[in-house]
Amino acid sequence: MELELGESPSAFYLRLRLKAARQHVLHSAESLESIAVATGFSSPGHFSRAFRKRFGQTPSAQRQASRTAGRIHASVAELQD
Repeated sequence: MELELGESPSAFYLRLRLKAARQHVLHSAESLESIAVATGFSSPGHFSRAFRKRFGQTPSAQRQASRTAGRIHASVAELQD
């Protein structure tokens, strides 16, 4: 069975879970293991592989890049004041 969007129900559900997981990765201090469990992954390794396949980075790399970008943005804003 294919959805109107051209993906299977399991692919659609995986995409939704990864989208929710990414929000947690970027906007919470939750451990990656907790995020994996909360979004229905069987293990942190499975979560990390699926996340990297979808977003091009591991969850930890994406979290670190987001935090670094946030610090740079804050520093630039301070300079402009």
